[in-house]
Amino acid sequence: MQCQQVPPIGPNFHFSNFTIKLIFDYLTVRFSRIRIGDLEKSQPFGEEDSVPQGSSLGPLLFAAFIDDLAKLLSQCPGIGFKFYADDLVNYAIHKSADSIIIDLLNSTLSVIHGWSLINLISITTDKTVAMFFQKSMNHLLKDPL
Repeated sequence: MQCQQVPPIGPNFHFSNFTIKLIFDYLTVRFSRIRIGDLEKSQPFGEEDSVPQGSSLGPLLFAAFIDDLAKLLSQCPGIGFKFYADDLVNYAIHKSADSIIIDLLNSTLSVIHGWSLINLISITTDKTVAMFFQKSMNHLLKDPL
């Protein structure tokens, strides 16, 4: 069983043109200045395209942005996934051979990779980890009394 390579679903938010322009203006060409008390302001600094740190709108926009990834992953048989902020955990629980689990997870990683390429998101491979857990088989190895 593998994930189907589904074309990007795309957001279905039905925003008005005004709302799209408002969000675009919020995210592009943002500069800040620092002023302490009555002292002079600093020179403008900042990113050209970014979400302000600590904003309440940032997490909402990110959740909307990754919504189609959740829809894609939900179509992968035998796979579970959890999002927390910008982290993603995907997992498989299976009773049979290890190779089945590995195939399921690799199929899911392929979907995630395809989505990230289409949406211009880079995956931080330094922080990417794979873990494999299984029940102990020790009880089968002991001699009966």
